[in-house]
Amino acid sequence: MLTLHDLSWVHHPEWFTPYERVWHRAGRLDQLAGRASAVVAVSAETRADAVVTWRLDPDRVHIVRSGVPPAGEPAPRPDWLPARYVLAVGALEPRKDPELLVEAHALATSSGLDAELVLAGRGRLAPKLRGPRVHLVEDADGPLLQRLYADGLALAAPARHEGFGFTPLEAARAGTPSVVADLAVYDETLGDAALRAPAGDAQAWAGALLRIATDRDLAQRLAADAANAARALSWERAAAQVRETLAKAARR
Repeated sequence: MLTLHDLSWVHHPEWFTPYERVWHRAGRLDQLAGRASAVVAVSAETRADAVVTWRLDPDRVHIVRSGVPPAGEPAPRPDWLPARYVLAVGALEPRKDPELLVEAHALATSSGLDAELVLAGRGRLAPKLRGPRVHLVEDADGPLLQRLYADGLALAAPARHEGFGFTPLEAARAGTPSVVADLAVYDETLGDAALRAPAGDAQAWAGALLRIATDRDLAQRLAADAANAARALSWERAAAQVRETLAKAARR
């Protein structure tokens, strides 16, 4: 059995380093998927992409959405953490588009946004992201990450492509609403429980950041709806579905 998260490296190799492109080619993942007795995709979006791009038998490609664990105990609030901030969590790489978020935050700040920007992650774009009111946190695992989620005004997820999209759901478990790129995968996981903005549109993202930071009723509604959506995505459910998929594949 093969599990697929997304096919971003197939459609946008320019988002990856030369080493990463060589690694993906060497893996021959399309051939592995073609030979696998069963393929598990983490979303309907990924399943459809794999079936079309790699011409897989649809009957062998199964959807098992990933799980989102309950929020853990947060660390004490660190002194350096801004009083008000928008949070982004993830690799600082082109696919996640942190540069757009920094630009949008600057635009929103010039229009009255009273919040700083915290980027939790590592990646080759980090040197380009440093600036006024932007905080980079390289080591934000476990309790510290839970603190960042819990205290943020909102989680921002501007990625241009996602196979599943964990961070808005992790934020939801901590009671924090999200602004997400207008990607089909979020129709599956969050539905209307997040504010949407077009991928790649800094001006639209600036407006969305301002809106979620100033409209308290909207933020509370989105946080509550997203928490309900996240609770439906447990790892216990995912494990049971993977077991069922394996059992069916073994009987074929």
